[in-house]
Amino acid sequence: MQKHKSASITKNTLFLYIRMLFTLSTSLFTSRVILDSLGVEDYGIYNVVGGFVLMFNVFCAGLSTTTQRFLSYDLGKGDETELNETFSACVHIFLVMSLLIVLLAEIGGIWFLENKLVIPSNRMTAAKYVFQFSLCTLVFSLISVPYNALIIVHEKMKAFAYISVLEVAAKLIIAYLIYLCPVDKLIVYAILLAIIQLFIRIVYTKYCQRNFNESHISWHFNIKKIKQIYSFAGWAMFGGLASIGFTQGLNILLNIFFGPTVNSARAIAVQIQNAINSFVLNFQTAINPRIIKAYAEEQKPYMFQLVFASSKFSFILIYALSLPIILETHQILTLWLKSVPDNTETFIRIIILTSMVDAMANPFMRTADATGKIKTYQLTIGTLLLSIVPVSYLLLKCGMPPYSVFIVHLGITIVAFMARLYIVKTLVNYSIKSYIKLVVIKVCIVTSLSTIIPFICLKLMEENVCRLIITTTSSLIMVGITTYIFALTQSEKTIINQKLKRICLQ
Repeated sequence: MQKHKSASITKNTLFLYIRMLFTLSTSLFTSRVILDSLGVEDYGIYNVVGGFVLMFNVFCAGLSTTTQRFLSYDLGKGDETELNETFSACVHIFLVMSLLIVLLAEIGGIWFLENKLVIPSNRMTAAKYVFQFSLCTLVFSLISVPYNALIIVHEKMKAFAYISVLEVAAKLIIAYLIYLCPVDKLIVYAILLAIIQLFIRIVYTKYCQRNFNESHISWHFNIKKIKQIYSFAGWAMFGGLASIGFTQGLNILLNIFFGPTVNSARAIAVQIQNAINSFVLNFQTAINPRIIKAYAEEQKPYMFQLVFASSKFSFILIYALSLPIILETHQILTLWLKSVPDNTETFIRIIILTSMVDAMANPFMRTADATGKIKTYQLTIGTLLLSIVPVSYLLLKCGMPPYSVFIVHLGITIVAFMARLYIVKTLVNYSIKSYIKLVVIKVCIVTSLSTIIPFICLKLMEENVCRLIITTTSSLIMVGITTYIFALTQSEKTIINQKLKRICLQ
């Protein structure tokens, strides 16, 4: 049974990676075409106005993960009636929140657009169109969330990947149409994006209605269920706001103390971080519903197995991708960018280390979500993360360099990780000693041994493309070998051996 579940997780992860590679490569191409078609000024107007509209999404922070948690839990329990009530309640919540967002945006958004944003007077009318259609796009996206979540918790990642590919393909068509468009390209671009989001919303709805009985909405408002979901979402929202707070807070601090050049360095570092994190998030997206279902089914040993495996493999995956970047940061930046801002290399290395810790910690977040008892978890972790900003401010006020804020971030992330381990233990009573033995020690061995040969290559060779290729290749090979020997359990080795034999026999 568990072999079947492992195979299902592997297959789902594969679909998500195919989706990610297609969307990532296509997005890079379309953004270049759109920039060329709209021009720098209009492209900037769309991003600043669209970004401003997205800020209203803060009112729904935490609702997406809350929806997945409750749907996964009810699916694990096998109660179809309860599952339908939960789905309907989630739809009701997102409809109400969408109306609230529209109301707030219409009241304050236009005023802010006209009085605070810096937009050329001859493009203000176009900017207002962008505002309205970006708001439509946001609303269509929000009311798609319960359907999107339903596909994920049913682990229909193939369908999820296909719909995402369909969306990206539609955006490719937009890029071509904008290139040919004879009228105001900025307005047409905003309208077409809203139409695509509406189309994707319809696709999600039709797919769910055909495949999942619980997706037929009951318009009876279950106030008790709505309160239960929103109570959970409230604490999840605190965690989401804490994340937004320290992320944007650090950006503002760097701007105040060092100016926009340092913000550029941070932006480049964050772009690389997001690219690396996307690989891990795909793996975790495939495994997270299983963690919650295992808890609902009261299969705690299997749940602990999933949490430990997710933590271990998330770290190894992000480490394998990060090692060549950490070693060859200077050369990668030189090949990628014409002009590299000061501090970029240091920022990248520290931010990647922070991502490694977060990758190991995220499965414990989902475990806390599974229990439904997240008040203490979110208060503790959220408060720790928010402390990054005042601590960083004090250091910068004392004359510390820009990278000190990232060291603070890394240090508090490690403290938050240890707090997660303890808090989750109080919720589900797992063995921290077992986790340290089965995960932490193993990944430390992999980290220390896999670095040796790539580091020797780095020191013996001159900086050139050949060294970059050798360092990258040796890093991946060494991480693979040391992971197989030191990090995998016997059952994991058996699964890999069987898959390799099957590939060789084909």
